[in-house]
Amino acid sequence: MSETTFYVVQPFSRSAEGRLVREAPTWARDAAFAGHLAKQLSQSKAGVVALMQTVNEATQGSEEAEIIAAYGRIPTLLVAPAAVLN
Repeated sequence: MSETTFYVVQPFSRSAEGRLVREAPTWARDAAFAGHLAKQLSQSKAGVVALMQTVNEATQGSEEAEIIAAYGRIPTLLVAPAAVLN
């Protein structure tokens, strides 16, 4: 069984009305880099979340995404307190 883990950093900005707006995500090579990039982006964004998700290539099934790092304001649907690793 072959599995692949994907790492992505999702930044958010604020609209003129004050709503969170998802910006373009960035793929990362590993969890450490995703966490580092999220922290770096948090200096200029309303919020940033770094996520990882493992996919089984044979079945195309996937595990639930895990939060590697979260900074600032992010949508509440993405936050599961037990899943936050840092």
